[in-house]
Amino acid sequence: MRRQDVAVQDDGTTSGVVVIASTLALEDGTDLSTRFVMEREHAGWVADELDKAGDAWGYPGADETLGDDHLLVFGGGRDEQPIINLQNVRGGEREPGEYWIGMTQDVAEKLRDLLRNL
Repeated sequence: MRRQDVAVQDDGTTSGVVVIASTLALEDGTDLSTRFVMEREHAGWVADELDKAGDAWGYPGADETLGDDHLLVFGGGRDEQPIINLQNVRGGEREPGEYWIGMTQDVAEKLRDLLRNL
């Protein structure tokens, strides 16, 4: 059984960059926790796509470049546990890098709500 949660580490009010912390612990104790970074102004787009991705197998995915963010949302996983993936290949001067979170539907819904409440 995997245990996963997401939380906003930095809401981007000052920096303009949102930092999401994803904690993920596998049954065997493996820690796959990570962080995800994007521009605050793109939070609404990501929230909308996470909402659409609710049907991971029927969702065609989304690939959008917005400013320094190259955002992808796509389904994956197994039939018994579909996963919604969120990826950002980020350029620019603030927090450049490659970021990814793979999450269950429940966690994706929580992240969607967190982003809508920024």
